[in-house]
Amino acid sequence: PARKLREILFASELERELTKDEILELYLNSIYFGMNCYGANQTSDKLFNKAPIILRLEEAALIAGLPNAPSALNPFENPTGAKKRQEVVLDAMQRYGFITQSQCWKAKSTEIYLSDGSILAHEDKVVL
Repeated sequence: PARKLREILFASELERELTKDEILELYLNSIYFGMNCYGANQTSDKLFNKAPIILRLEEAALIAGLPNAPSALNPFENPTGAKKRQEVVLDAMQRYGFITQSQCWKAKSTEIYLSDGSILAHEDKVVL
């Protein structure tokens, strides 16, 4: 009970001091994405050798799916699982109106090139 009370007080203070976008940014810059990466910046650099701000939709969706199961969805070790999770994220983005059906299809079908030279592709293409 004491821990929960401290968490409630901390959350209330956080909401008074920061906007929701700032809280989300703090969260995304600290959570574990697997591959010994904490935060979206480190993960983006590890996977694509680029900053998150210049990620394409398909790359960002891949990263967004990783916190669900960071070790199991490591794209270097489980490209098929990572790609399937990315497609779940894209479907949700479409369902909630963040992207169109056309954008969803295009992102799903676009090959993703990882920093180690491997390629993640839609299931009707070869995944290396």
